[in-house]
Amino acid sequence: MTILEPYASLAYRTIKLALSARRSSFGARPVIASSDHLKLLDHQRRSRVEAAYVWAVMDGFFLATPTFEKYDSQGAFEAITHIFVVGDLDGLDRLRARLGRPLELLLDAAVCDPLVERLAHAGSWARLKFGLLPSSVYAINDRVKALRQGLIVHETVKPLGPLLFAGNDGIEPVRQMLATCLEQTLDTSEIEVINSAFAKVRMSGAQPSSSDSALACQICAAFDALIQFARSSIARSRNAHFPFDEHGISTIVYKALFRHAVLDRLRHLRLVETIYPPRNVSVYTRSRFNSRRMLDFGSTNGFEVLYPRTLDCRLYGKTIVSCNDACKSAFLHGRPDAQALERMLTGVFAAAKAAVSPQPN
Repeated sequence: MTILEPYASLAYRTIKLALSARRSSFGARPVIASSDHLKLLDHQRRSRVEAAYVWAVMDGFFLATPTFEKYDSQGAFEAITHIFVVGDLDGLDRLRARLGRPLELLLDAAVCDPLVERLAHAGSWARLKFGLLPSSVYAINDRVKALRQGLIVHETVKPLGPLLFAGNDGIEPVRQMLATCLEQTLDTSEIEVINSAFAKVRMSGAQPSSSDSALACQICAAFDALIQFARSSIARSRNAHFPFDEHGISTIVYKALFRHAVLDRLRHLRLVETIYPPRNVSVYTRSRFNSRRMLDFGSTNGFEVLYPRTLDCRLYGKTIVSCNDACKSAFLHGRPDAQALERMLTGVFAAAKAAVSPQPN
């Protein structure tokens, strides 16, 4: 099996584990895999060996865009024998119908769980085959990154504290989604509309007297505003007549707003510590943070149980406090339901408080 990704990168270990868990699916031919279809096509042009070319699409939304359709209509994917996806946009069957060919989740828990459990308790040499480096390597890498950025080299993230979350706060996925639909970089006014919708949610959650009901209503209002803005922006673009997956767009907007709202409220309650780029600390892969509980929202592209962040947490022994299933319970018929969202937010905040409360001896 050859994976065209940097060894020990998150993409490498995600693809390696997922494909190893279904090794029997590819027959006797060598397997060549990548998250970049251009790398796969280039490899095929240069290789004289017949192989199974496997494309691991790390952003499922790409399969529902004009860019993918243009490549597909030119026959760019005919030589790729297997396609797996991260982010099902809350409906893998819809993506299958768009492709007109088989498509599976890359990290299907039913397939991958047994191997994940074995590797979580395996020795160092077995783990290295999957790009799972010792925790100390990530600690050294963090220090090197800090030096390159001109930062003081000391640990700013403590081994004990509230819930911990490292990643984006939800705004960037919505910007990227719309830019992908328009096939161009967003201008200042478009970015401002998106930022403004998130700011209103943030202001609602920051009020000490703000109720879960008020926050739920503000999330729903911001959702409606962003969906309408996306539709109007697409209608004015060169892709006005492209049949976009509206349910997929709604999934991304809803999950991004939910993440943003919950993170902001928990920050004000001092129940979570957030780490955003460029303050990149490898909290999910370093043993220093094994005593911290990791807050998880799932992928912004879907509601699947297992995706790269949860994979790292499980492989490196981290405790997860997940909001993914709760988030899905309030997403009804392709949009957030205010009453269900209020109940769900109340439960999420209660669970967060319980997670950081001192545990009885």
